[in-house]
Amino acid sequence: KITIILSTLNRINSVLTAISSVQNQSFTDYEFIIVDDGSTDGTDEILYNVAILDNRIKLFNNIVNIGLQKSLNFALSIAKGDYIARIDDDDYWLDEKKLEKQYNILEKHSEIVLIGTGYIKNNEQISNPTTDLDIRNQILFRCPFQHSTVMFKRVINGQEVRYKEKLKYAEDWELWLRIGQFGEFYNIVDKTTFI
Repeated sequence: KITIILSTLNRINSVLTAISSVQNQSFTDYEFIIVDDGSTDGTDEILYNVAILDNRIKLFNNIVNIGLQKSLNFALSIAKGDYIARIDDDDYWLDEKKLEKQYNILEKHSEIVLIGTGYIKNNEQISNPTTDLDIRNQILFRCPFQHSTVMFKRVINGQEVRYKEKLKYAEDWELWLRIGQFGEFYNIVDKTTFI
């Protein structure tokens, strides 16, 4: 039902925490695609040891670094879930019901194409606007979604979702603007993620 995608590069000290927060989710019907983007610090060995113990994890290793956007698009190209959830290699999900909450809302409200949550950064609890109207009133001026909190439909308007690979920054913000043309936005007020 859900594909979780993570791209990592030389995050030997944090990537296991991110992975564990996924494995601790109450919602378990997922595949977890991890792309190691050419790590040289031993991250690849740690990922291999985790992947052999969890058959939901699909691990891929880039021989050379190709960048976040291309790595995410590769993961999207092989994803099978109806919904895509993102997590960065230095973040983790605090709320064990994060996926369950988002999945239930998306299943009940087919008009929603993208759903995020609140989050915690530097011990500060941060809220984003929750309703479609409030999100749209902000989205041209600031990004009202934190990347590691989002879940979105894998196919929107008959097209598989992809990031713009030429963008070095704000590839997520640009994607939200694009897919928002075909449905509604929503943010759960709960703080589910530590970044």
